[in-house]
Amino acid sequence: VVGGVLGTALSFWAVRTIATSMPAELPAAFWPQLDGGVLAVTLLLSIGAGLFLGLAPALHSFGDLRDALGESGRGGTASRKRPRLRSIFVVVQIAVALALLIGAGVLGDVFKDLVEKNPGFVPENLVTLQLTASEDRYPTDEQVAAFYREVERELREVPSVTDVAVMSHLPRSRRQTIARFTVDSAPLPEPNDEPSVLVQVVNPSYFETLDTPLLRGRPLGLEDRAGSAAVVLVNESFVRRYLAEKQVLGERVTLYDE
Repeated sequence: VVGGVLGTALSFWAVRTIATSMPAELPAAFWPQLDGGVLAVTLLLSIGAGLFLGLAPALHSFGDLRDALGESGRGGTASRKRPRLRSIFVVVQIAVALALLIGAGVLGDVFKDLVEKNPGFVPENLVTLQLTASEDRYPTDEQVAAFYREVERELREVPSVTDVAVMSHLPRSRRQTIARFTVDSAPLPEPNDEPSVLVQVVNPSYFETLDTPLLRGRPLGLEDRAGSAAVVLVNESFVRRYLAEKQVLGERVTLYDE
């Protein structure tokens, strides 16, 4: 129990430290955290380990005492039981340690693949910055849009800048806009059972700046703005999951704010 308490106390510090150093590319499901279930399992394992490891020597002592009170020739059998049980404990410990090592290795490979796999864009030679238009100076949506257009125009005039991408959030960042949606040609799901998707609002040069290839359809253009027909570009994962049996180009989806 003391070991379980000390391990739990240490885990609070360790989990907090690891969580703050996790790369932003990892999904939230991979972030380490402690909850009531984890603490309950820790308590049960601590008590169970103490009972099990304390019970085995007690049973051995009882067996040795019984053999000692019996025939003297049976002492050899009792002496052989202790090394046999010790060997079983050693084998079990090695098996559990190997299972933990293999699991840690597999999990490490998963983290590595998530971080190093192709993100869908070329990150080299990219510089990012975050801007927020003050609501006091830009109270309307039209003024906010004009502010960002002016910022984009001035950035393009910088000699070392070849192109400018404007987006609501950085790709693969933790702060993403999530919206529920339906595919208009598919049966309507039950209320509150609609699938959700990450939504990124971008300017027409977003895909060209990030060197993201366009597989089908047309890129965004300057004509795609407020007042025109709404258009959307989706990735391959979206197509495989929701549009695999449908004609992708020209398909309509309806977005709902979370």
